Amino acid sequence: MPRTRDQIDDVLAALDADFGGWASAMAPALVGEDSPPAVAQELETLMRERSDETAVSVARAFLLEDYREDLGRVSVPTLVMQGSKDPFVPLEVGRFMERQLPEGHFVQLAATGHFPSLSAPSEVIAAIRAFL
Repeated sequence: MPRTRDQIDDVLAALDADFGGWASAMAPALVGEDSPPAVAQELETLMRERSDETAVSVARAFLLEDYREDLGRVSVPTLVMQGSKDPFVPLEVGRFMERQLPEGHFVQLAATGHFPSLSAPSEVIAAIRAFL
């Protein structure tokens, strides 16, 4: 995960230079090491369905915007789910969100990667059902 501004700038430069190549290279890591190659291909396809400009714009928002101060104003119970071994978001981030949300509930999923909804949809559905 990029943590410093220089690392973020490097990721954004790579996205600007060749989003398709970045998507191909990152998709396997993003879905997790335990996922079959078809899941990584599905994520890559989903990422490439957007224009490069849109995808880079979304990535910029995720990497540069900071909404931590807004978490305390969320007025509904909120489930924070995080995959294990997420290459972009350290476990501390999910735990931080749980603490900052007035009614935050954290679940660390067994699924690896950043997109457990793709790599382990049954586990995600079970966590949502348990929360509800």
